Amino acid sequence: MAAVTFPAVSGSWSKANMSAAAWKRHIIRQLKHRDRTQKYMYQDLIKSYNKLLERTKIFDPLNERLQVEFLNIFSDHLNRLDVTSTVHRLEDPETLQLQHQKEVTKLEKTNGELAVQIYELGQNLQIKQKELEELQSRLKGVEGFFSGVVKRNVELHESVKKITCENTNIKQRYDELLKQHRTKEEELQKITNDLSEATAGIVKLKSLQADDMNNDNDRECQARWAKQLASAAAKVIDTTPKTVQCNEDTANTDEAPAVIRRAFRSASATFLSPIFTLKENILYKMRRVESLCDDFKGPSFVCWSSRLPTKALEIVEAHESDINAAKFSSISQTLATGGDDRIIKLWDVVAGRLESRTSLQRSSSGITSIEFDPTGYRILAASYEGAVHLWEVNACRPTYVLTGHRHKVTAAKFKSLYHQAVTGSFDRTLKIWDLNRGACTDTIQVSSYCSDVVSLEFLVISGHHDKKIRFWDCRTKVCTNEIPVEGRVTSLNVTCDHSQLLSCSRDDTLKVVDLRKMNCCRQTFRADGFKCGSDITKAIFSPDGSFVTAGSADGTLFVWNVKTGKLEASLAGQHNSCVNAVTWSTSGEYVVSVDRGKKAVLWSDY
Repeated sequence: MAAVTFPAVSGSWSKANMSAAAWKRHIIRQLKHRDRTQKYMYQDLIKSYNKLLERTKIFDPLNERLQVEFLNIFSDHLNRLDVTSTVHRLEDPETLQLQHQKEVTKLEKTNGELAVQIYELGQNLQIKQKELEELQSRLKGVEGFFSGVVKRNVELHESVKKITCENTNIKQRYDELLKQHRTKEEELQKITNDLSEATAGIVKLKSLQADDMNNDNDRECQARWAKQLASAAAKVIDTTPKTVQCNEDTANTDEAPAVIRRAFRSASATFLSPIFTLKENILYKMRRVESLCDDFKGPSFVCWSSRLPTKALEIVEAHESDINAAKFSSISQTLATGGDDRIIKLWDVVAGRLESRTSLQRSSSGITSIEFDPTGYRILAASYEGAVHLWEVNACRPTYVLTGHRHKVTAAKFKSLYHQAVTGSFDRTLKIWDLNRGACTDTIQVSSYCSDVVSLEFLVISGHHDKKIRFWDCRTKVCTNEIPVEGRVTSLNVTCDHSQLLSCSRDDTLKVVDLRKMNCCRQTFRADGFKCGSDITKAIFSPDGSFVTAGSADGTLFVWNVKTGKLEASLAGQHNSCVNAVTWSTSGEYVVSVDRGKKAVLWSDY
């Protein structure tokens, strides 16, 4: 028989099989989906049920124990029943039912109590479970904190290692710097020693220069004396007494004194000739005595009433740079000016004009202060280099160069004893000098920069940058009084009778202090437009003490009346820069002001 094929049936069967498989997969997917959804919905219930099963397992031993106890009780109860009771029980089922009911009730009661215990134990279990969860959460926090601490500890260890390495490097650098410091210190010590030696050499050189100057002056004096003595010795001595008549024309000239001096010298020529063989110190002393005597024979000016300056008589370009100081002679109309060009110039006031007389050019730095001695023969000049020069008006070289200050000297004044002087400096010292020997005799230490000084008999008054005026006893070198002001003190000046002190300060005021009371500020002068232009601005009394005058930063000259305290004059238009100093002639007739613009202006009332 031939094989029978069923292609159509086979194809339909495979298609039916495939549809059945798809249907089964669809059913399985639906069941899995339902299982997932139902499981998700009842997952908490299942977990709770599982927990209950776990908890019921805890009570299984208790249930077994209760069952054993129940069986024991039931067996005991059966043993107690005898046959009679059994017969009776058989005979009385109601009684047996009642007893059985009692036993059931008792067991139910016991079961309830056990259920309550089980519930309480479940509650306690939940509480303990919560506490356990809290402890676990705290444990996690502690573990996290501990891990952070461990991490921080690792970081700190790394930082300690890094800092230790840096400290090692710093220690090495410190050792190197210490070695360099010691080397530099040795070099500095060597430089300091060299500087000390150089300073000593400079001081010695200056001393030799001063000695050379003194020797030159002595030789010039000896030559002049020799010439005068030779001229006197050559003349015939007339022993017949003669009357010298002086008429009015010759009384006002120098001829009569010259005749008297010549007669004296020619008469003494026979016994003065051995002077040529005397030592230089004797000649020097004789020259000093003669010069002082000649100076006292000069004209003297007494100021009865000072004139109020109102007009500029003459304006001259006195120096090549800033002019810092100006001073009139105490016995004549001679004016001295000094500035940064290191030159002291002498001027004569003749008929309302300034006529140049001579120049003193041996200073090695700028001039800060100028002072005439009471004889008008000598000039004391302070300078920036820390030295003070003592000049004779007619000499070409300074007599002495007083060195000892370490900073610029701001003031130099003669004391009441003409052979002594006092100086103030920026090195915070006051020094008293013996001008006969050119040596410092006393040093007073002060607490601030000194800007100006005034010297009385046994008292030195100093003005300072710490806004104080101090009074010093020269004998004990002790500060006896202090007067505070509102600004840095720039200058000090006293009246001729030493009763009043004038101070100028950077608070743009001038103050008058009554020296008889020592601490009483008598008057204060101010004016609109007046401004103290620098730390070296000088204010001054008039010779009769009735006026005070000072220059302003804008070049204006201010004059106040001491009696009324009013501003008498404000003179502007002549100076184009700050007025540094003002001086009043001894006769009270002229006022001279100097400024930073190299100008000197002569003022008067006509």
